[in-house]
Amino acid sequence: MEQEKKKKLIYIVIALIVLVVIGIFVSYLSGNRPRNLGNLIVSGTVQQKTDESLIIDALTLRGINGNTPDQKVIKTIAINSKTPVKKQTQKDPKVLEEQQKVFLEAQKNGDLKIKPPLPFIEETASINDIVVGSYVTIKVDKDIEKNNNLSAKSILINPSSLIPNVPSSGAPQKIVGSVGWIGNVSESKFAVDRGDGTRVQVLINPGAIITRQVAKSDNEFKNELEQFKKGLMVVAPVPVRDEPVTFNDIHLGNQIEVQGIGDITNGMFADRVTLVLEGKTKTDQ
Repeated sequence: MEQEKKKKLIYIVIALIVLVVIGIFVSYLSGNRPRNLGNLIVSGTVQQKTDESLIIDALTLRGINGNTPDQKVIKTIAINSKTPVKKQTQKDPKVLEEQQKVFLEAQKNGDLKIKPPLPFIEETASINDIVVGSYVTIKVDKDIEKNNNLSAKSILINPSSLIPNVPSSGAPQKIVGSVGWIGNVSESKFAVDRGDGTRVQVLINPGAIITRQVAKSDNEFKNELEQFKKGLMVVAPVPVRDEPVTFNDIHLGNQIEVQGIGDITNGMFADRVTLVLEGKTKTDQ
């Protein structure tokens, strides 16, 4: 019986912690002023960052107002060096456990002045602490759902463990062409010249797969064809294989294939980038 009471108390404490964390988010981002926030707060992952703006995949806008749950909602939010930034980091589990014990003991003794411990430590940070892939909660100056010209009033860098589990983004589009422009490693972006006079800007998403096609030898490809004919391979072989590379391996003039979300006008957010083999080179004689 005593064990059951302890379990119930622990569940209540966890619920209280969650409610307090949510309350702190809202209180902090609203400037501690009790008012209707409307749609002035958005959370999402940073897709691109410059000195003047953040481009985010607004995860909290997915699935509402006609947005499908599996389609990215891209928002560009203006920032500057004076934008207030705070960062949350996970507390040491042992420290949190000790604080919870103190809180539970206080509750048992009827001391309601001690607040439940929070699982995070919040510290002052800067714009430089935000990188591509960061999960951020941003207070903006206008309704996030109705406006595209937005400015950040404050930013909270959340622990990556809080990133919600969302479906992958829509049916991928594909573009092919040659690399006509390429940024530095920190930008992770380049442009594809399609050969018809159009140039498409591409941003590589965090976790995207980057590969290079390498020619198989004549003997290797021939053997695979024989295995396929005998029913030992389910998928018909191709004369190339993909090898993993990095952004540093992408150069001007490379023939390239990009798969991701976006269009020719607004650019692409790439989930897969392949350096296409331009001429076969034998790897085995």
